[in-house]
This record gives sequence, structure tokens and C-alpha cells, in this order.
Amino acid sequence: MEELSGRGLASALIGSALDDVVASGGVIVGVCPFVAAYVGRHPEYSASVQQPGPEDLAKV
Repeated sequence: MEELSGRGLASALIGSALDDVVASGGVIVGVCPFVAAYVGRHPEYSASVQQPGPEDLAKV
């Protein structure tokens, strides 16, 4: 999948998924390092972000 690297596909997918979470009133728990970094760069999601706790990490 190296040929797809660097095209912003993951960012587009994450952004769309997070928009759906926010629109439905959900909470974003950035367990995935990519998602955590993404929300760190996009302050528009900050009101919907919850830091992962041990119980969240145990689920993955």
C-alpha cells in the first residue's frame, strides 16, 4: 500500500468519521495515535474529545 502513502487518504477518512461522531453527539476518544494526533491538529473537535483512560485502552 506504499503507493497510497502521503495522499491524505487517512486524514480524509478520519475527518469524515469524526464529523459523524460530533454530528451525532458522540465523544471522541483518541486511542489510536493517528486519531489523537489528528484531533491535536484540529481544535474544532476539542469540545468532543475525551482523553482515553485505562478502561478505554483495555478495550483495544
